[in-house]
Amino acid sequence: MKKIIFKSIIGLVSFVVLIFGWNFFIYYNPGVFIKMQLVLKNLENPELDAIEDINDGNAKCYAIRRLATDVPGIENKDQWALCKKLGIKYIKGTSDGLMNDYHIKTQIQAADYAYGYNLAILANYKLQN
Repeated sequence: MKKIIFKSIIGLVSFVVLIFGWNFFIYYNPGVFIKMQLVLKNLENPELDAIEDINDGNAKCYAIRRLATDVPGIENKDQWALCKKLGIKYIKGTSDGLMNDYHIKTQIQAADYAYGYNLAILANYKLQN
């Protein structure tokens, strides 16, 4: 009985250490967190992802965080209203506080992706809906 309790405690402690370690790693390496969100995205042609999401009924607008929240490509109230209607998905890990060169690189990738995706949503959602 004592072995089972000891093994359970060891397992629980290991799990807690793993979770805290992962959070600590992501906190100090936000570029990795950004890249994890972009890994399955078509960074070369985000318009294709946007059209696919429109066709699947999953259209949204992407936002990044800088000094304030930015929704790249959105320039007027009508576009903003459409994004609010569709919903806004934040690319987590973006920030005005850049940690290292990799964070800068992935933040630029996120902004470029969001810009192309959002423009395609604006152009194609109005045509189809």
